[in-house]
Amino acid sequence: MDDMKQGQVGEVEQLGATTFRERLLAACRVARLPTGGSPNLGYLATSLGLSASEFSLRLNGKRERSFSRLQVQAIVRQLVEWGGLQTTAQAAELLTLGGVAPFSDDAWQQPPLNRLLNVAVSEEAAQTISPTADLPAFRRRLRELYRQASPYDARSPTQRDLAAAIGLADKELSRRLHGKGQLTTQDDHAIVRTLTEWGAIQSRYQAEELLQLLAAPNFSLADWASPPLDALTQLPIATAAKALNLPQPRNSFVGRTAAIVTCTRLLRQVRLLTIVGPGGVGKTRLAIELTRRQTADYPAGSCFVELAPLQSGEFLPQLVARSLGLREQPGQSIVATLHQHLAERLLLVLDNCEHLRAAVGELVADLLDACPNLTILATSRSDLGLAGEQLYPVAPLTLPTSQSSATASEAVSLLIQRVQAYQPNFSLEQQSEAVVELCRLLDGIPLAIELAAPWLQVLTAAQLTQRLRGQLSLLTAEHRYLPDRQRTMQASIAWSYDLLAATEQRLLRRLAIFSGGWDLEAAEVVCTDGELSSTAVLPSLRRLIAQSLVEVQISSNGETMRHRLLEPLREFALAELTAAGEQSSLAARHATLYLQLAEAAAPHLSGPQAERWQARLTNEYSNLRTALAWSVQHDDGATALRIGVAIWRLWIRQGTFSEGRYWLGAALQAAGEGAPQRAAALLTLGGLALAHGDGAAATVWLNESLALARKQGDRPTALAANLSLGDAAFYGGELDLAASYYQTALSLSQLLGEVQKRPVILEGLANLHIKQHGYDDGEAVALYHEAAALVREQGARPALVNLLTNLADAAYDQSDLASAAAHTAEALAIARQLGSKPQIGDLLTRQALIATAQGEAAAGAAAALASLDILQAVGQGRMVAFALMCLSYAVNGLNQPAAAARLSGAAAQRREASGLQLPPAKQSLYERIVASLQATLGMTRYLALTAEGAAMSEAEAVQYAQSLAPVLTAPLLVS
Repeated sequence: MDDMKQGQVGEVEQLGATTFRERLLAACRVARLPTGGSPNLGYLATSLGLSASEFSLRLNGKRERSFSRLQVQAIVRQLVEWGGLQTTAQAAELLTLGGVAPFSDDAWQQPPLNRLLNVAVSEEAAQTISPTADLPAFRRRLRELYRQASPYDARSPTQRDLAAAIGLADKELSRRLHGKGQLTTQDDHAIVRTLTEWGAIQSRYQAEELLQLLAAPNFSLADWASPPLDALTQLPIATAAKALNLPQPRNSFVGRTAAIVTCTRLLRQVRLLTIVGPGGVGKTRLAIELTRRQTADYPAGSCFVELAPLQSGEFLPQLVARSLGLREQPGQSIVATLHQHLAERLLLVLDNCEHLRAAVGELVADLLDACPNLTILATSRSDLGLAGEQLYPVAPLTLPTSQSSATASEAVSLLIQRVQAYQPNFSLEQQSEAVVELCRLLDGIPLAIELAAPWLQVLTAAQLTQRLRGQLSLLTAEHRYLPDRQRTMQASIAWSYDLLAATEQRLLRRLAIFSGGWDLEAAEVVCTDGELSSTAVLPSLRRLIAQSLVEVQISSNGETMRHRLLEPLREFALAELTAAGEQSSLAARHATLYLQLAEAAAPHLSGPQAERWQARLTNEYSNLRTALAWSVQHDDGATALRIGVAIWRLWIRQGTFSEGRYWLGAALQAAGEGAPQRAAALLTLGGLALAHGDGAAATVWLNESLALARKQGDRPTALAANLSLGDAAFYGGELDLAASYYQTALSLSQLLGEVQKRPVILEGLANLHIKQHGYDDGEAVALYHEAAALVREQGARPALVNLLTNLADAAYDQSDLASAAAHTAEALAIARQLGSKPQIGDLLTRQALIATAQGEAAAGAAAALASLDILQAVGQGRMVAFALMCLSYAVNGLNQPAAAARLSGAAAQRREASGLQLPPAKQSLYERIVASLQATLGMTRYLALTAEGAAMSEAEAVQYAQSLAPVLTAPLLVS
């Protein structure tokens, strides 16, 4: 084991823990969450479906019923996942202390238990583990690793391959592995190095596991720092942080061992690595594989951002933010939001940068300057032109230098593996010379090989090579300005295109009109006319898929299927579409289809089907953006306005306010003053501006919309404009004006018999009443209840979350903690069903506040810590300030005044920076916390500690809060 593991295991051993509870606390201190920091018992409670208080009572023997056998086993498995238990001896000991029998032999072989090291940490454990090599276990592990390896040919490696790699005869290695001979340390180390080179071993944890099974000495520090071992991650795979949006390829990764090793080393040395190369050479696939293997090196995880669908760099920051799960914050630029979120060590992958080189360069330079812990991996056909940029040129796959070296060629390996997907019995021996010649002709370019492989179902390798040679030379002669390899890439695509039937060619080039993919129904509507019937689409599409020209994407639930063109193919097909004179008519049909989709979705975006329709629009957003762009560029402002008015809720929920404002502004300009949708578009534009925190602009557009609606007799739009103007006046502090607007909106709602907006109006009136008169007369609460009853009837769950939150706040402010807890619990359950992370984080802070007020300070601390994890992840800076205050309240209740003071200082600083104003009840609570801390600590120490907290950045404050997790449970456990 390396120094880090020795230290962690040693820490557990030195504690001398003898009880289940003490051993559990010790393991929690050693454990690390994927997001950083140590877990507390609240995390374990959540994994068992128990409250933190119930977990604590059972742990301390204060419940008649303690933990069941399954619960103790679940605790052990979770601690293994977090790295708190790292050996079989530790896990077995905790089971024994919990009064549970050891796992079965089969269970020890299953994840995550199979990652445990087979070493002892105590004399008792040492007596149960043999000091000799466990060869049967090693052979079983070896067979598993063979299946995970992708070394040098199209088949999985065998023991014969391993023997050749380490310099032993196959029979001799077999003898030694079965205990009939002695494996030397040199043999042991060579085996681990070889499996690392093959990509089967990806972490030092796995390498050390094998050495332990062989009872072999560890590598030296110099060995670990040298290839190929220096490419291994430092942490167990079980503790690796998640990778956001990382595509999951449907076939295996072949070759590129040297590239993986080199790029891994470079990522640890530089902060900007750009993988460059011509189209189709495999840049994206290399980046995906590299990211998949690096997640353990980045505590905050990694995020993959595909730039190909983005037509302009104007919305690049918004695309990156959306990929990270961030929303735009009122009064804050999206770049500033990115700065806050990217403070932790994260790997950001920007794929296909070449068409946005200037915009990407500007954003990357800004992010690297502002976020010192950020590492960026980019793929592009050219460099980004930035200081400090490290380039890694991707060469084509290696080609055989001679007939005898064919099996060591990456290009041959890829071709054989892809052909075997269609013909499992295909082997190199059958057509060795012709296969080698074919790979040389294709220059080892992965996409060219992928496109050629399906044709070996109907042509021999020699026939295919002959047909390709003529087509390649023809296309190269026409495009001499392109680099050689790119000419070959274009030739391969053009050749595949020319071999298609006329109907298939027509469909392929027409599919290029879609951006970000399509489904079958969309293709049947957009791509058909007198020359291509709808009945011909499905069989033609099937043939395009079979020839690897179209990718298939199946949803996670297996219910829907989408298709897409690889970007180089789409570029080629677009050129063919333009040359055929079909682009304009196709783009018009495309815009019409997505206008219909947007308007079909609009009525459902606030009802019981809101999540399903929002997911569908999100899936099609690249096509919606393309439709908007085409409509604006071709003076069809009416279509653009209708799309924008239909999908405004999508922009609100995504937090992409500025993009929505841009499209609506451009559409209004293109449509002109007399557009029928102008009043509705101005209303939507004003609503987006209001959500974006730009009250002045919102008021201008909303007043214009109201005036136009009145002129046209459009009462529904007038109702909505009055409601939004009421919100603008309320947030602007003009309460009497807000009341006038709300009352007008309510009167119009009653006149029209409109019920969809009535709950929102009632909510606005309730908020206004609280601002003016408080809760004493019960009027505001009655309005909330009336609104909640309406949204329950309508099935509008997002609106119900807001109203339940308001009712919880009202109950809390009136000291009705039971009602506050009930409303919060219901709202939190709905928010979790909706997957609304900002609302989940916000409600957890309220849960923390209520639990602490009820005397459950440990439960309050657990909820506040959980809220911090979520709110920082989604960039909700204003809510983070409130969560820190709630945690300070809970920590003070757990008799940790120094920590509470630091958190109070951090909360006050964050609150001031974000402009967050506390309502009277929360302000009163804050003042009581301050008074309590000053009395306990004394003014001098209180001021010093709050100054320490105020000096922390948001990331530092959250990290400090997370570091307190093990301590926060202790007072309750010993009470």
